[in-house]
Amino acid sequence: MDTITKNLAHPFVEKRQARVLAVQCLYNIALTPENVKPVDHIIADILTYGANNGEALDQQYFLNLIKNAYNNISSLHKNLQKYLAKGWKVSRLPEPIQAILVLAAYEIIHNFEVPVRILINEYIEITKIFNHPGEAGFVNSILDKISKEFPRKQ
Repeated sequence: MDTITKNLAHPFVEKRQARVLAVQCLYNIALTPENVKPVDHIIADILTYGANNGEALDQQYFLNLIKNAYNNISSLHKNLQKYLAKGWKVSRLPEPIQAILVLAAYEIIHNFEVPVRILINEYIEITKIFNHPGEAGFVNSILDKISKEFPRKQ
């Protein structure tokens, strides 16, 4: 956990943990065929085993985030597709990056309670947890473009 997270209020840490677990959950959903393990079982497993790492978790935030992002995954992929290089598809990206981008796009477009800059910074930090630090620049670029397409009223 970075030093900023350690020093901030508890709700921030709980939401960070919810986002991290949501990335893990969406990644697991992408890799597990529905006939092997249904999505609801994957979500339950993540809550049971992922939440036992000693970190505080905003469970309701996690559930809302994962279910809403998963239910809107097709439209989120369409939005993300616009910002990839010619000839690239979201499905060609590594699964952890796909999960991060889908969840971040969902929050940027639909979560008006958290400022966009904070959301982008959160997902850049999460990218560094799961990927090579160089991926953070790619994620930042895509999320910045999405935030410009879906501006918020101040």
